[in-house]
Amino acid sequence: MPPAALAPATALIAEARRSGDGLAARLADALEWAQAQLAGATDEDAEMLAAVAAVRGDRSTSTARLIELADALVTLRAALIGAVGEPLTAQRLGCRFRHLEGLSLRGRRIVREGRDKTGAVWAVRPR
Repeated sequence: MPPAALAPATALIAEARRSGDGLAARLADALEWAQAQLAGATDEDAEMLAAVAAVRGDRSTSTARLIELADALVTLRAALIGAVGEPLTAQRLGCRFRHLEGLSLRGRRIVREGRDKTGAVWAVRPR
């Protein structure tokens, strides 16, 4: 779905968050998740971002570095494979991150922060 098609939902989400009302905030969360799913995001993608955030915090990293870390961290590896499948490669992970860029998945989003010698550098940020 093109981003322009999601603009009305995005405006409604922002308005609900500004209201400060608890119910409106919960509705905004639900709308945000529905918006992400319409764009092709999955539960596994949300779990992957949570796992990356648990390992890296708010520090940026390359997909190649995440693959290296996943070799030693079973939970991270399982979350990455759940989202991108096997074989788990930096290129496949980068493609998935590009697809998810700009979407909020359960309060987290993936942000491209630049490049290093291995490619794009990414960070998980709060919505």
